[in-house]
Amino acid sequence: MNKKEKKKGENFEMGKINFKMNKRTTIIVSIIAALIILLTLGLTLGLTLGGKVTVTFNNGTETQSIKIKGNNLLEEPEEPQKEGYAFKGWYEGEKKWNFEEDKVTKDIELVAKWAKGYKVTFKDYNGEILKEGVVEEGTAAEAPENPIRESDNTYEYTFKEWDKEYSNITSDIEITAVYEKEYRNYTIIFKNWNGDVILEKNDYHYGDEIILPSVTPSKPSDDTYNYIFNGYEGYTEGMTLTGNIDFTAKYNAVNYYTVTFNSNGGSSVTS
Repeated sequence: MNKKEKKKGENFEMGKINFKMNKRTTIIVSIIAALIILLTLGLTLGLTLGGKVTVTFNNGTETQSIKIKGNNLLEEPEEPQKEGYAFKGWYEGEKKWNFEEDKVTKDIELVAKWAKGYKVTFKDYNGEILKEGVVEEGTAAEAPENPIRESDNTYEYTFKEWDKEYSNITSDIEITAVYEKEYRNYTIIFKNWNGDVILEKNDYHYGDEIILPSVTPSKPSDDTYNYIFNGYEGYTEGMTLTGNIDFTAKYNAVNYYTVTFNSNGGSSVTS
């Protein structure tokens, strides 16, 4: 009987030990879970409050790492270049990073993606490069804003088109701006001495020979002088137009005198 009781007691004691150990294990697991939760919350809180995270840019040949405050937008770096390839963007895994929307909440690596491409150059009429870059094969190039060409003495220019198609790029290509041109019109005004307009023409072009009015102007005499037309101020024979211009009539003033005839007793004579 004593032996059986002893065995029962031993079993009871062992059960207490197992129960205690199971309880201890549960407590340890709970503590570990709580620590993980606290760590996660702390990390999230730290990022929210401006904790630092590391962003690594990998362009395929070299990497560059920067640290920024967590839970913030990332400033987009300068677009990388690779001979014979078009840059398609920065990717985190298979996801293209959106620099205007995506916030960095952990350490990440952004990898440059490339596609076979060709060099496309947009030029102005004078050879000035307006835009150039590598465009993915079989895709369309994006043209720059329509350029503006300043007018010269003779013409005014309006952008018309690009001289080559660029909707399906299959080789290196140079594309040049094409302009429509129209004559610049200039105005010539011939004026009399008092400002009255003798002739106004607004369809002259740069370099045209200036033609005088067919009408000869006049200026009335006054008590002192008679006035004789003597051409236009600033005009010389055969001159050509270089811009809008006014010409004013000029006159020579000539004195005039009263002559009285004395018939000395004869019939009267009108002076």
